[in-house]
Amino acid sequence: MAAAVHEFKSALEELDRFRAVIDDFVSTDLGEIEKNRVILALDEAFVNVITHGYAQDQNKPIELKMDRKGDGFEFTLLDRAPLFDPLKAVSPDLAGHAESGKNHGLGIHLYTTIMKTTHSARPGGGNILTMFKAAT
Repeated sequence: MAAAVHEFKSALEELDRFRAVIDDFVSTDLGEIEKNRVILALDEAFVNVITHGYAQDQNKPIELKMDRKGDGFEFTLLDRAPLFDPLKAVSPDLAGHAESGKNHGLGIHLYTTIMKTTHSARPGGGNILTMFKAAT
């Protein structure tokens, strides 16, 4: 399987296309449940860039690179948002979160639980978020 690169605008209207390219890339190699977990994890990271990184400015670029690596899949999100390392974010209190009735704030926890995740600064400014999912 050849690597793929896609560019998106930082708009929520891009979510359907974002999800579709991921689905197309993994659909023959992952079962339905694992495929949906991958899409969910990447969806959360993508929305976080739009909402928090770009403060909902809909004209900023987000690049998605997808590649088959060894026994799994590597996904890389690249943006030009202010530097933010989600791996240094405070872990949520899951019980307290459920009690509070909040409907947000678990995205980072979700995608770092589903996939092995690394972060680095992007040369020239921005973020590189790399996520790996073993093909099971």
